[in-house]
Amino acid sequence: MIFTFSSPKLNAECALMYTPVSSRLQEITCRLGDYLHFSNGNFDPGLTWWNHLRDILDEGYGELLLANSGELVGVPLLHRTTGRINVRAVIPKGDPRENFIAELTTSGEGHVINVQFIEPSTSKKTFGIEEN
Repeated sequence: MIFTFSSPKLNAECALMYTPVSSRLQEITCRLGDYLHFSNGNFDPGLTWWNHLRDILDEGYGELLLANSGELVGVPLLHRTTGRINVRAVIPKGDPRENFIAELTTSGEGHVINVQFIEPSTSKKTFGIEEN
């Protein structure tokens, strides 16, 4: 989800992205845990076993990159009693959006928040390259 915060007073806007952990990434972490905690002293993993593990790691890497790409820690929440919005974000030092957010939070003005939903691609990607 992309949240665009607009300030009429500042005549500016700022976009922040929320990228939650997907259910697929949760499944992958469980499967990797199975690989990690597999204990059978007589087991000799063959090429098929290693290829399957590599496929899971490749897919998990892409999912993890996506889950960690957003600036928002969670969706902005409205406190109904006060009418204030609680936004938790991680913005790198020196990022131009840092000044906008600081100005917006101290100004006390009303602002507009637009939300854009993005559907993830259903195709399998490895390091950003489509596989056939």
